Amino acid sequence: MLKEDFKATVVKYHAYKSNTTLAIWTLSRVIALTAMSVVLSLSSMTLVWLVGQCLFAIAVLQWFVLLHDFGHNVFFKSGTANWIWGHVASIFCLVPFTPWKFIHAQHHTWTGWQDKDPTMESTLPQNGNNSRRKVARFAWRWWIPVLAISFSVKNFWNMPRLFRLFPRTKERWQFVFSFLVMQLTFWVIFPHTPHIWKIWTVGYLLFLVIADPLLISQHSHVPQKIAGSEEVRPVPVYEQDQFTRTLFFPPFVSKYILLSFDAHGPHHIWPKIPCYFLPMVKVRSANDADWYSWLKEAKALPADQILFSNREETGWNI
Repeated sequence: MLKEDFKATVVKYHAYKSNTTLAIWTLSRVIALTAMSVVLSLSSMTLVWLVGQCLFAIAVLQWFVLLHDFGHNVFFKSGTANWIWGHVASIFCLVPFTPWKFIHAQHHTWTGWQDKDPTMESTLPQNGNNSRRKVARFAWRWWIPVLAISFSVKNFWNMPRLFRLFPRTKERWQFVFSFLVMQLTFWVIFPHTPHIWKIWTVGYLLFLVIADPLLISQHSHVPQKIAGSEEVRPVPVYEQDQFTRTLFFPPFVSKYILLSFDAHGPHHIWPKIPCYFLPMVKVRSANDADWYSWLKEAKALPADQILFSNREETGWNI
């Protein structure tokens, strides 16, 4: 996006700030969907249970989108509300909240610099050893969500790496607290919740299957810069759309199923706009694509080439 175009829209888009009414309405819909999916998943009828699991997968995806907004501190006006509900959302997503928050903030800071972005450095060509490439190819071909799992483990569950990236004591204590919430989930909530595996397993797996290509689509195979030993500055937000990809879904799916999580280019330009206002942002870039066309073409290609290369190197225009 040109700097002049960005300046021309500042007043317009800055009006789309946290709105308590819309926030409560959006959160209420997600809670209602979650409750309905749990009730259906407890059914003894296989078809009803399967419907419940599909709805639960969508509910977890929506909790993940909310986790994203809570991490940006934009969903509610209150920072405390974002912090509390961020930890609630983390229980459904199984992603520790504060590690997500700080890693994701660094991602926005260093988008465009592949070796400085903590979420993208693992996709540097030199990190794609032979075994990783083979696993990535097999998992991507057979819809096994290994990539989404490895992304979460490396970025949000790796305490030594988190402590290395964020050495301040205050940040580390926040990581510890979020990890304790996860421990509470695994050792207290789950074991003492009746029929937990009937509710959680298949639905959560379906969520991972959906999230895998959705997350990969956002930045992979897009040309980025390498800083190396050079001192560099972050790319301004209005230029970050060139390093992101938005997939276009049907409007209903985008707004009510994905909660606008697909609008990744606009989000990078306007990261302080909550998900319920993001459909108002009309920004397009050369990387954008129809969701089905992109998925069809991407699934026909080797995963390691998508992850560890870009279209200037492979010649594949996805």
